[in-house]
This record gives sequence, C-alpha cells and structure tokens, in this order.
Amino acid sequence: MNEVTIIHLESLGCIYFSKSIYDNQYSINIKVFQGERSKSTDNHLLGEFSISGIPPAPKGVSEVTECFEVDANGILTVTAAENTTGKMKKLTIINANGRLSKEEIEKMVNDAKKYILEDQEFKTRADAYNALEDCLYNVKNKIKEYNTKKTLEEMEKRPCGSRTTKLHLLLRFIL
Repeated sequence: MNEVTIIHLESLGCIYFSKSIYDNQYSINIKVFQGERSKSTDNHLLGEFSISGIPPAPKGVSEVTECFEVDANGILTVTAAENTTGKMKKLTIINANGRLSKEEIEKMVNDAKKYILEDQEFKTRADAYNALEDCLYNVKNKIKEYNTKKTLEEMEKRPCGSRTTKLHLLLRFIL
C-alpha cells in the first residue's frame, strides 16, 4: 500500500512527506489529489510527476520534501526535492486544467462526511497493513544479518588455507 497524506488548505507549505518504499528505489512517484477521502481512488487526481536518479538506499532512507503553494490567482504549485541529491521537480496546476468546480467540491465534502466511518476503517486497515509490512521487512533484514554473521563465524572455525579462500567462500555465500 502506498502512504496517503492529507494536506488541508490551511496547512499549505513544506512538509517532510515521501519516503522510498522499496530497497534501492531509484525514483519516487508523486500524485497530487483534490478531495477529503482516505483512499486516493475516492479523490480527484490533479496531476503527477516523479523524481528519478535517487541513490541506492534501504527502504525508508530516501526522503522527499514536498512544498504546496497557492498564489493569489488560485494556482497550485507543488515542488518536490529529494533530500540527499537535491534533485527537484515542480508541478503547476491552474484552475482551468483539472481542478474541480465548486459544486463538485461540495459533493466531495458531503461524501466525505457521509463515508467518514468507512474512511476511518480503511485508514485503520491501511495503517495496520503498512505496520505489518515494515515489521516483515525488518525481520527479513535481521534474519539476513544473523545468517551472514553465523556463516562468518562458521568460516572462522574452518581451517582454511589462506585469507583468500575465506574471501572466496564469503563471496560465494553473498552472491
């Protein structure tokens, strides 16, 4: 599941938002939605862009700061910058391209009120799923770490002809 962060108009500004969700993720896709619901599919997609060229890192290490700004003319500008490289992308959404009308916004707000319990239930399930996924990721890495440590200890006990032989055994285990 992907994480959805709701930003209300009053809290526009820069936020610490996206993190990589896979090991060695080289790009982060950013979608901008208009709406009040917990599920992105229940909201209106305004636009999307991605930042690529992210250096390889474990899951959750690469972070993107996103800034949301609305000018006096109602133009929404979303800027995202990857924190380690400084790579930056920008998306500008004007009223004419893809924004909802006042009637559509009112309908979405009413739907959000109507389905508030369903949305809370979905958010609870999504949070639990994401927590479980993070837990499994951490357990998998601990098992990998333990197996590597155990293999190194076993190799230390074996009589090997040289350090090069130990290196070959280690490389064979890793690869």
